[in-house]
Amino acid sequence: MTASSINTPPMPTCRPQSKAGPRLLVSPTWSEIEAVTEKVRETLKADGALSQDEHTLCVFDSLSWTTAQKKNASQYEPGQRLRFVRQTKHFDRGDTVEVWLLLKTACVSAVPDGIEIDFIPSSAAASFDVGVARELHVAAGDWLLLRANYGKEFVNGERVQVREIQHGRVALVDGRQLPAEFNTFTHGYAVTSHSSQSKTVDDVLLVCLVAFVRRRQPRAVLCFHFPWPGTLPRLHR
Repeated sequence: MTASSINTPPMPTCRPQSKAGPRLLVSPTWSEIEAVTEKVRETLKADGALSQDEHTLCVFDSLSWTTAQKKNASQYEPGQRLRFVRQTKHFDRGDTVEVWLLLKTACVSAVPDGIEIDFIPSSAAASFDVGVARELHVAAGDWLLLRANYGKEFVNGERVQVREIQHGRVALVDGRQLPAEFNTFTHGYAVTSHSSQSKTVDDVLLVCLVAFVRRRQPRAVLCFHFPWPGTLPRLHR
């Protein structure tokens, strides 16, 4: 096992695909995944495998609240988002609305057309997910990781590749198109050790970050190469 730093020139061992077969980047945390994703995308752009023409999409990042947390109105903060997975009296399945004001028992949500609706979280806690909005830069050639189910066509954990983006709509290489209201995805170049279990690939790259505190240098991204054929073994933190 050898370690290759891609803090300076990106190393080819950290590319997500190879001619020999698919590779998987595995990291313990999402913060580390974001760091290595930036390096991978820089390399792909330099190689011409990723378009230089990026589009900024607004995506939903779940806070993974429990039912008890969602029922507690004091938990909410203005600016948070509610993504509805079931239809309710005021919101359709697939709607994403913003928490606008906070009341003692209800959070007031602003729907897309600007109408404010008093919504009591405890009355429909199983109908929505709580998260925050985040900007994601996406280009033709990018790999995306879906983080929620959408009907039977799109599955949580599925990796898809972008063919083109027009007017904010994402068309995929496999011929499908992400629904306009579906915004629960992120870059798909790396996964957590938990998500990697039971996936089948030719090569595994275990990613970790190293901070040089005394020297005040930027973090280095290290990739450890594991040439494991077949199904991944269980990884422990």
